[in-house]
Amino acid sequence: CKTLLDLDHKVICLDNFEEVYPKQIKKENLKSLREHPKFSLVMADILDTDNLIDILSAKRVDVIYHLAGRSGASNSMKYPAEFVKSNIQ
Repeated sequence: CKTLLDLDHKVICLDNFEEVYPKQIKKENLKSLREHPKFSLVMADILDTDNLIDILSAKRVDVIYHLAGRSGASNSMKYPAEFVKSNIQ
């Protein structure tokens, strides 16, 4: 996000703040970005396709960088359906 903002692009970050790790860590990571005038944060779930279509239409999005996937090989073995949904679907 920072690199795109430094290149003078408008950035819309979409996050559902799922409790994979503490929400406060995510908020702290976003703190400096939220101060940038071309950055906006939308709290939503990429799996809610109706809402996602509305957001993308309203914001007139040209490019999507999907960084919302789950990580962790051991958890992918424990919860394969959730990993397929977030990382592929």
